[in-house]
Amino acid sequence: MLFFFLIWSGKLFSQDLAGEWRGTFTDDRDFFYTGISTEIRLYFSKVNDSTYQAFSVSYLKDKKIKDSAICILIGVFLEKDILFLEETRAIKYFHGEDSNTCLQSMKLNFYKRKKKLFLTGNWYSKIDDCGYGPISLIKKL
Repeated sequence: MLFFFLIWSGKLFSQDLAGEWRGTFTDDRDFFYTGISTEIRLYFSKVNDSTYQAFSVSYLKDKKIKDSAICILIGVFLEKDILFLEETRAIKYFHGEDSNTCLQSMKLNFYKRKKKLFLTGNWYSKIDDCGYGPISLIKKL
């Protein structure tokens, strides 16, 4: 009986993230980037029943600034519908960044409505000067 529960609960925490997700995030720091919505795309692949790997491509688009960054992330479901994502390495940095010091983490709520999957929550960095704010992603089914 315990064996059945362990297998069933492992499947319970496994969600279908594989594929492309599109969305935006906002940096809520108090300087000129504040309020600029940054487009982000995440491309997930499943590592095992509880772990995902992802590549993110972030596009900063403003009248004066056009830039992008690419990172590798690892993600696990902390609960049935709570995903923790963490950037592990930057492949391409935003202009002015030159190290992996501003890697981000995200705690996201996973849910489904009609023919779309949603990940919404907040992102932050372990370093205070790197920013924080809301993030929202959608995957069409």
